[in-house]
This record gives sequence, structure tokens and C-alpha cells, in this order.
Amino acid sequence: MIVTAAIIRKGNKVLIAKRGDKWEFPGGKLEENESMEECIKREIKEELGIEISVIKKFCIEKKDEIELHVFTANYEKGNIKLNFHNDAKWIGIEELNNYDFLPLDKRIVKKIQSHLI
Repeated sequence: MIVTAAIIRKGNKVLIAKRGDKWEFPGGKLEENESMEECIKREIKEELGIEISVIKKFCIEKKDEIELHVFTANYEKGNIKLNFHNDAKWIGIEELNNYDFLPLDKRIVKKIQSHLI
């Protein structure tokens, strides 16, 4: 299954979202006849009610049947609505270690910190 996620920047902050008791970089499943960039923009709009512009692919993480394509993106407009998450926050990169992320997202955190995007 191919899934996309976005590291969304707004100034010097990134957006993280909480589903259940774990944090993640928001995103979702790729639909048929959809590019990955279209997917991540659609998922962010559906899940959080905001619009983003995709910058570039950041990395790909794989675990079992999941292939997660992670993109960097900029926040463009809209107010966050929690349609699928129970919380969302804009935080500094230096704060990422303060949150309990899903396993694949923990790998992304390490890459963000080593690349200092």
C-alpha cells in the first residue's frame, strides 16, 4: 500500500497531528489515477482543512506492506479542522523529540533532525 505524508512548514514550525495516542506527519493513502503530489494535497485538505504547496520528496520509508512517501510542503491557507485527528500542533524541529510518534514517523523525525530541513 502506498501512503503519503507531509512535513508542512509554516515559518520555522512544522505541523504534527495526533491520531489516537500517537503523533504523525499527516497524509493518507494514494488513490487510483492520482499522483503522489495530488494525494498529499487532497489528504491534507480532507483531514485538516488546510491547503499546502508541495516542495519536494523528502524520503521513502517502508515497513511490511506500507510504502510511505514523505514530502516537504509549505502551508498556504486555511484554518486547521480536526476531521480525523484529535490534536494538531505547529512545533519547532527541536521539539520533535518531545512527542511520541508512530514507528515510521519516528524514522522521519530522525531524518529531519539530521538534515535540518
